[in-house]
Amino acid sequence: MLFPSHDTAEWLNDVDATVYERTAELIHVKEYGAVGDGSTDDTTALQNALTAANGKILVLGPLTYTITSSLTVPANIKIQGIPEVTTIKVKSSGSNLNILEKTTASTSLYVDGVIFDGNKTNVSTVDVNGIYLSSASVVKVTNCTFKNLNNSSNGGKGIYMSHATGAEVLEVISNVFTGIEGNAVQSYYVKRNIIQNNKGYDILTSFTDINGQSLLLNYDVVTDISGNTVYCNAAFPVANGIVTGK
Repeated sequence: MLFPSHDTAEWLNDVDATVYERTAELIHVKEYGAVGDGSTDDTTALQNALTAANGKILVLGPLTYTITSSLTVPANIKIQGIPEVTTIKVKSSGSNLNILEKTTASTSLYVDGVIFDGNKTNVSTVDVNGIYLSSASVVKVTNCTFKNLNNSSNGGKGIYMSHATGAEVLEVISNVFTGIEGNAVQSYYVKRNIIQNNKGYDILTSFTDINGQSLLLNYDVVTDISGNTVYCNAAFPVANGIVTGK
């Protein structure tokens, strides 16, 4: 079985039918030369696999893939790892980096079971974010870990999502955020935010920062922030539920 924590039929059924059919093709990163030994630079291999997996499911093995620059996700994709095992780790970078990013219009991104490691001990002079999406519409992130993300000026974010004309849905469920120097979850102009059953440790700014309405948009923002647990010291500004805008 590819994904030991899921029944295969049930797992495929859970994927949004408007984006993936139950018989969707699986693509494995090893087909594109990813090594996953924790030291080889797998940036090019991962990027090639992501590009090829548009409209498909990209499978990551129980390995640590290191990168040195941002990875761009295609318009429609599910990325499937093995929870608490599969890792994408920043090896080094001389410029700001988003482990996964999308800066042009996209429809759907679903990520499950991946550790996003910013390696801030060795990457400490630039901004590093986990998932950074500035034009996404529907995003779901489950069973992932975001850790060691450095904030030099505007980084350290676990998940960032925005859309100039209003994104539809952001679901962040059953993830762990630790060593986050910015916001664990930050969304701008997303109509429906579901932030549930996540855990946060050692977060310096806030757990959630949900900004609803811009001057150009007029819609109600539906937000469900529930079941999250944040472990912090007394100096931490507990923002597990900041909602601004309409």
